[in-house]
Amino acid sequence: MSDIRTDNRAAGTGVRTDASAKPTASAAPTHSGAPTIPAPCTIAWGCEQPERFPNIVFLLIDDMGFNDMGYQSTDMEPFTPTMNNLAAEGIKLSNYYSQSACTPSRAALLTGVYPTSSGMFHSTVTSDTPIGVPLHLVMLPQYLKRAANYSTHAVGKWDVGHFTDHFLPHNRGFDTFFGY
Repeated sequence: MSDIRTDNRAAGTGVRTDASAKPTASAAPTHSGAPTIPAPCTIAWGCEQPERFPNIVFLLIDDMGFNDMGYQSTDMEPFTPTMNNLAAEGIKLSNYYSQSACTPSRAALLTGVYPTSSGMFHSTVTSDTPIGVPLHLVMLPQYLKRAANYSTHAVGKWDVGHFTDHFLPHNRGFDTFFGY
């Protein structure tokens, strides 16, 4: 009798596999024409070494000037030692600009789509505004989960749709959300 198990780790695929089989280049199923992303190799599949992916901390601060904080400032540097350290040891994207308002900035970051293409070019989406980032657009945390089973968390202002439960962070790929 062969040992058959269900593997639900890789993007919830529920693929039945023979326990002695090693992973192949097959990928998790996709929807809405999203790119195919291979499932990560794990120790449970008998791989010699599990894949390790870097931690990702992405800070989006909209409506801020170049000299308004830390390592770029001549007078604010002493007040932001943690930010200065992150900038010194991480990757700085210094020639990128956010939109002038909350909703378009967040929508562009989370979807990789220009706000005019996603319909999120408004100034701010409030709790009683009946719109949000279209549900057919896959968001960054959903891609990270699919690609490498990342744990995803968001802190701060959402502002990309909260009129119904479908648009909230926990339904758009985030494991946890602390904010408003």
